[in-house]
Amino acid sequence: MLRIIHGDESNPRMFLVNLSAQFEPGQVAQLSVNQSQIVCSVSDGTAPCGIFDDIKSAIITCPVIEELVIAYVNSPATHNGSLVTSIDIKKELNNADLIDKKFSSSVPCIVNYKNGVITFLKDTPLNADINGDGILDSIVAHVNYRYRIPRVLGEDSTAGSGQVAVRHSRMFAETSMYDVTQSYPLNAPLFVNTDGEFTTRKISDRHSSVGAVTAPPNRLSGLLQLIWW
Repeated sequence: MLRIIHGDESNPRMFLVNLSAQFEPGQVAQLSVNQSQIVCSVSDGTAPCGIFDDIKSAIITCPVIEELVIAYVNSPATHNGSLVTSIDIKKELNNADLIDKKFSSSVPCIVNYKNGVITFLKDTPLNADINGDGILDSIVAHVNYRYRIPRVLGEDSTAGSGQVAVRHSRMFAETSMYDVTQSYPLNAPLFVNTDGEFTTRKISDRHSSVGAVTAPPNRLSGLLQLIWW
């Protein structure tokens, strides 16, 4: 998803699209040479040229930020002086069909990306007192992930022309296409990861900043606000 808040009032630049590329609006674009033609593909972060304002994807994805997971532990055990889980505990997330490697949790756990179930393994330390008796009795975790929106098919807005629209001028914008495993402090510099997503993690010296965070994503909207240089 891409929404321009201010700036870039000119028409987007149009490029021939790489026929094998898959992207959603808000991902970052990059030019490359394919069979002697300059085509537009998903950026790997080394030479971004703008933000896609078209879609060419079989699926539509959505980020989830700070989903609250509470696991009450009926019979905790003691390990090294701390209360821990005595067995593996499974909890269902609000969504299934998670995107591979697009998951993070404030408490270590195992995630099943297909069915959206996370497992706190045996001996996971308890960290919350839900019933208020002064004794830890639960695990409270905040999780971030990206999932495939069910029953919503993707599309290809480049099919008729073979061209893709790319926004490239300085702008303030909102996007859903960012790395959900990272944090986004205000004014933090933004880079692009190998999936064409915005991130605050600089992968290498070849990855230059493309903008900055103007408002971090939150559990209500899940959108990252940014300025594109």
